[in-house]
Amino acid sequence: MAAGNLNFVDLQDRVNSSFLNTTADSLLSTSAKAWLNDALSAICSDIDGIEDSASQVTVAGLRFYNLHPDLISVRAVTWDGSYLQPRSFEDTGDFYSTGNTYCDRFCILERNPAVIMLGPLPPNAAATLTVYFFREPNPLVQDADIPEIPNRFRPCLADYASSMAYSALGDLGAANAAMARFMGGKERFEAWINGNKTTKPSVVRNLTEAWW
Repeated sequence: MAAGNLNFVDLQDRVNSSFLNTTADSLLSTSAKAWLNDALSAICSDIDGIEDSASQVTVAGLRFYNLHPDLISVRAVTWDGSYLQPRSFEDTGDFYSTGNTYCDRFCILERNPAVIMLGPLPPNAAATLTVYFFREPNPLVQDADIPEIPNRFRPCLADYASSMAYSALGDLGAANAAMARFMGGKERFEAWINGNKTTKPSVVRNLTEAWW
């Protein structure tokens, strides 16, 4: 694929090109894919995660709805176009009222998989529930898979994998140089993320916190 849209196999080729006709060939054939996925996790390790959203239509009388399986944190929730307020599990007694014409609060009840609870009980009229959240990046599996970061930051994933390969071969100088390139790209990526966050109301609750 052209350099304008680097995918998984393009990144593997970048790593492999540094070690052609060397003893690293067999090592790379089994490890480069894992190292590239490690790189994707590493470059996203100091940000909130991949920003995403998902919508579904609520059903009258149903208060529980599944969320994304790789959810890290919930940023905001809307129902019928209005933002809902987060509640702790201990503060959900009024979620069970009936005969309401609106929902105005939510609670996350489970971590794996995450489930959202709406309150009060959704009325008869169906409405759209939208959850804005951060999640883990999708793993790279197929050759055509594209990393979920802007294209200009993808080459540093190959730098990370190359660093791992150099380190495994005992070339610590080259390993450190490649890792320095990766860390430089990671810093630029984080700066880009901080400058391009959306302006939705921030009610982030991490799923590692005891709030359900």
